[in-house]
Amino acid sequence: MKTIFLNITGMCFLFLLTGCSGFGIAFIDVNTLKIDTISSGHDRESIISVNEDKKEFYTIQRPDSGFILRIRDFNGKIKEETPIPPIFTWYYGMHTYTFAVKERGIVYFNNHSKSLNLYKIDLKNDTCLIKNLTTSVVCLYYLKYIPPDDLIIILDEDETVGRLYPEIIRYSFNTQKIIRLYTAKALMSSGCALSPDNKLLAFWEGIEQHDIYGNIKVMDLSTNKIVFNIECDDKALVGNICWSSSGDKIGYTESDNIKTFDIKTGKIELVKAIPREFTTYYLTFVGNKKLAYRLGTRNWRGALEFIDIKGNYIKDIDVDFCSEIFGIDSGKKIIGDVGYSWY
Repeated sequence: MKTIFLNITGMCFLFLLTGCSGFGIAFIDVNTLKIDTISSGHDRESIISVNEDKKEFYTIQRPDSGFILRIRDFNGKIKEETPIPPIFTWYYGMHTYTFAVKERGIVYFNNHSKSLNLYKIDLKNDTCLIKNLTTSVVCLYYLKYIPPDDLIIILDEDETVGRLYPEIIRYSFNTQKIIRLYTAKALMSSGCALSPDNKLLAFWEGIEQHDIYGNIKVMDLSTNKIVFNIECDDKALVGNICWSSSGDKIGYTESDNIKTFDIKTGKIELVKAIPREFTTYYLTFVGNKKLAYRLGTRNWRGALEFIDIKGNYIKDIDVDFCSEIFGIDSGKKIIGDVGYSWY
């Protein structure tokens, strides 16, 4: 990182240059911690989902001419590139897009009709999957495609459509039916994560209605039952939730302290205590024995720091991840959008 001081008519300005010109996608090798970056120029190319079976991931970019969907392999090589008409509202930082592999289309929240839609890239047609899903984009917390052909959707409370409490629902492309898996008793958040085998869903739920403090629950998607309730400290805010590559551990931030939960033993470990003046961003497992995160404040975010499962420092990497970080290739790499962030 370079620091430049500029003095103009007696005023001093400080600029921090991260070495990233515009936007791109960064790849980090888990073993060597070597970083490679693909530049996407001045238009952000955002990762919307990853397919481990096909060893590919899906991105959307919005240049001036419209949208572009790209399918890239795990080395970043473009396998397919398709222009998309301006059918949806671009919104960074939310889980409002995913790629339905079998349907070969983008599932997205339509901010105008308040519905969940599917745009098929081969047929170039747009269809509504769920009408009157919600009344506000803020009410859609989480959207993920589960092979072979389902969606997991987490919605906030929305009295205008008769939903008084947050819900987890599952949508089947085969039957075109909605199954309500869970109705929460309090607030939920975008702190949600599917296990690597797509069988368990970890999510945060408030203790009482409108309560910003709560616990982490783990649902078995084969039975739709809560199998773990990870109790968090009183008055502790829960942030990122992530899974180890093997699916044996859940990593999460609790008032920005980094903790893990062992699925096999039920044991909670404090991995690293973070000073109160800092915030932990984009926590992710790096394989099974390392964790990575960005540390920062409201106005500043630092380098990506790597620690082992015991909290011991390994290395800093000067990479400007600005959104969710994904583990790919059976935990051999991590990838994410890089560039400055507006949120």
